[in-house]
Amino acid sequence: MFRRPDQAVALGCVLAALLPAVAGCDKGSKAPDLPHAPGSLSARFYAPPGWAWGRIVLTDRSELRYGVSSPPGVPRGAVLVLPGRDEPAEVWFETANDLLARGYTVWVLEAAGRGPGALDPAKGALQQMVGAVIRPRGRPLVLVCQGLGSTLALRALGDGRAPEVTAAVIASPTLELAGADVALAPEPLETAAEWATRARAGWIPLPGDGQPRLGGPAPAGLDPRRAQLAAIWRRSDPSLKPARTSLGWVWGYDQAIRLARAPTPYAGVKIPVVMPALAADQLAARACKRLATCVLWVLPTSAPHLARDETRKLWLERIVGLLEAQRGEARDQAAPPLGELSRSD
Repeated sequence: MFRRPDQAVALGCVLAALLPAVAGCDKGSKAPDLPHAPGSLSARFYAPPGWAWGRIVLTDRSELRYGVSSPPGVPRGAVLVLPGRDEPAEVWFETANDLLARGYTVWVLEAAGRGPGALDPAKGALQQMVGAVIRPRGRPLVLVCQGLGSTLALRALGDGRAPEVTAAVIASPTLELAGADVALAPEPLETAAEWATRARAGWIPLPGDGQPRLGGPAPAGLDPRRAQLAAIWRRSDPSLKPARTSLGWVWGYDQAIRLARAPTPYAGVKIPVVMPALAADQLAARACKRLATCVLWVLPTSAPHLARDETRKLWLERIVGLLEAQRGEARDQAAPPLGELSRSD
């Protein structure tokens, strides 16, 4: 019945939202569902009720972690989150709780931070997650992405690798080569990464702490507590750090952003796309203009899921608006039509 054991696990814990007696799934919301959840966090940052973990295996045998939770009853649709390079799935628990309360299933796939294999659309991370794990079966599925997760989404959607996705909110895609914490300019780093990868030595780590400092505008307009979530979770569980930066990862990263910046991939994107970004992010603006269905939404932050309440609320309403539009229902009165989003500031 199930192609992989992790599908059975995910389904079992999703059913726990309907059957509290199912063993092995915790419905409680008064305490963290995970043993490593930091005690300093407030309840809104806890794992959603019935949250289940699973893994998918790519063609290069690398493994990616994902999580899922579903509301009671029949879900109104689903959201698939692709976090940025420096974010574990746990950073998105608050957003998952908010969307669950509105009746939507939420999936979070860690692709951008888990090794070079996930950076290659040909390895099938998004395709496998959507087609083999989620299986929307005609129900709305909105892709919600951030940073490098947005970059991977652009390429995969352009290649037609996730035709079941019905709309996307692609925030601040990473579209320029930025080195990790090393004393190398981008050009020498790119050359070294290419050489090492072709020589099957991509495993060679870069100097430093192994944690990348990706390019892009500096964070602005963030809620101070939300901005610390990734650091708080990592202190609680060091295994949540992104994969160590290697020459192979740099090469895959460079190829991913080069492909996403090229005009060719965008012709395959036919679904509605909203692209939140800072006004100064000219690369995001240029990418959005290449998409016939994209609306640029200027926000005071590059990370709306971590923004202050007023901005984050608007961002959530846009996601729900896209989901409801796919269901053929009227948009929420608080959300203006997509054509007006580009005038937001």
